[in-house]
Amino acid sequence: MNLNEMDIVYFVKEYPTNEELRHSLRSVDKNFPHRHVWFLGGKPTGLEPDRWLHVTQNKPTKWENTSLLLKTACKNSSISDDFVLFNDDFFIMKPVDSLPYYSDGTIQERVNSLHTKYNKDSSYSSRLQKTIELLKEAGFPTVSYAVHYPIIINKEEMLETFERFPTGLMWRSIYGNHHQKPYVHVKDCKISDINRSPDPSLSYLSTLDLSFRLGVAGHYIREVFKEKCKYEN
Repeated sequence: MNLNEMDIVYFVKEYPTNEELRHSLRSVDKNFPHRHVWFLGGKPTGLEPDRWLHVTQNKPTKWENTSLLLKTACKNSSISDDFVLFNDDFFIMKPVDSLPYYSDGTIQERVNSLHTKYNKDSSYSSRLQKTIELLKEAGFPTVSYAVHYPIIINKEEMLETFERFPTGLMWRSIYGNHHQKPYVHVKDCKISDINRSPDPSLSYLSTLDLSFRLGVAGHYIREVFKEKCKYEN
């Protein structure tokens, strides 16, 4: 699949400013081939994508809002049939020319890691467990595709996945396992510790709000992408 022929889609909350998104766009403009950049949802002040589709996000949970936005993207005929979904906290640190699917292990391993780290259940771990149960009942693997890397979505395949599985669950992993996407095993690139330095050899980096605003990683990203890009007005 040729990245130059694919649109990039961001699901954007309706906040007036978003500095993570600003720097993500700078990294995309510099390092990630694409056709058009789309915002679905809001459009922060000072940012101007190639295309914008306002979508009101008024569902009870963030998972349901994400499902709404994803269905909207897949039903929009103007978005490329294969598109690349980005989060606003994804940063492309080096030029890339291809995008495989990525996994950091099984969904159960992620659940076990959360239990070890927090020593309790959460709504997130409960949704992961439900995702495992649904995939197993349907006879599919339970690989975790929920890593902080961009992911290619085929619109027809994703709509088939929504028809078979309920919304509000871990759609990345459901989509990847439903269509049994071949994957590359990686360590997740998310940095949550404000004192942790990024690995300069990696092509991808992701942050939390706090580690972007106050952390070493956020400072590093702002230093690498100082220059404005074409998606800023």
